[in-house]
Amino acid sequence: MFIGGTIHDVAQVVGAGFAMSEETGQIATLVKIVRVSLLAPTIIAVLIMVTVLGAGAGQKPQKLGQVIPGFVLGFAFLAALKSMGFLPAAAGDVANDLSRWLLLIALGAVGLKTSVKEFASIRPSHVTLALLATAFLAAFIVVGLLWYRG
Repeated sequence: MFIGGTIHDVAQVVGAGFAMSEETGQIATLVKIVRVSLLAPTIIAVLIMVTVLGAGAGQKPQKLGQVIPGFVLGFAFLAALKSMGFLPAAAGDVANDLSRWLLLIALGAVGLKTSVKEFASIRPSHVTLALLATAFLAAFIVVGLLWYRG
């Protein structure tokens, strides 16, 4: 559960989990998939709170269709199609292979755009914030594990 709850990339979760054992790999993958499946509803809920309800500082409320990114709607739509059995297994396999290649291309593009000089100039406060966020996530998962084993 800790592996699936704290590692960012699905492929890394699968690799780390199954490197430990079959059972650990299955549990880690399940936890990660649950986290991923909650991304779209979380993004939509936050967007509703901030934009539609005007919760942002001094923001004018907007229509929901103007603020939800297309990829979130696409993710939710395709996940629903797959879950309801409307997406053939072959289409899912093609989409899976395509997504791996597109992710590889995107990561390569990020790597090509990354400047080691600029990376080294990141303010200590930003590094501290990233470390605190990581510590919070790890603590959250540990508390959840302790509560689960209760």
